[in-house]
Amino acid sequence: MCARFGDPAVLDKYDTVFVDSITVAGRLCLQWCKGQPQAYSEKTGNLLLGAIVGRDSTTGKLKALDPAATDGTENAVGVLATDVDATLIDREDALLISRHAIVATHALVWPVAITPTEKTTAIAQLEARGVLVRIAA
Repeated sequence: MCARFGDPAVLDKYDTVFVDSITVAGRLCLQWCKGQPQAYSEKTGNLLLGAIVGRDSTTGKLKALDPAATDGTENAVGVLATDVDATLIDREDALLISRHAIVATHALVWPVAITPTEKTTAIAQLEARGVLVRIAA
C-alpha cells in the first residue's frame, strides 16, 4: 500500500481523514464531517453563525479568526450572529456581536486547529470588548 499511495505519515497533520466511498460507512462519515464545527467553509466560502472573527487591518474586512496570522485577523473582534456568504460580493449586512453581550461557549465556532492557549487568548480579547463567553447564555 505504501508503495502505491505513499507514506501514511503525511496524514498525521489532519485530525480527520475522509475517504470517499459509496459504502454505508462512507455516508455516515460524510454525515459526521458535515456536523463538525468550522468557522469558515472552504467549499462555499461562507463564514458561519457563531464564527469568531478578526478584522483584516489592510482591507478592514471581517475574516475567520486566524491565530497564526499577522494581518489583524489573529485578534478576535466579535462573533457572527448569522451565516455570511461573501463568495461573490463583499457583504455589508452581516450581523456582528462585538460588545455588550453574553454568548454561549457551545455556540461558538472556532478555527479547526486552534489550541487551548489561542482559544483562551481569543476569549480574553472578546471579553475585553464586552462580549462575555459563558457556559450557557
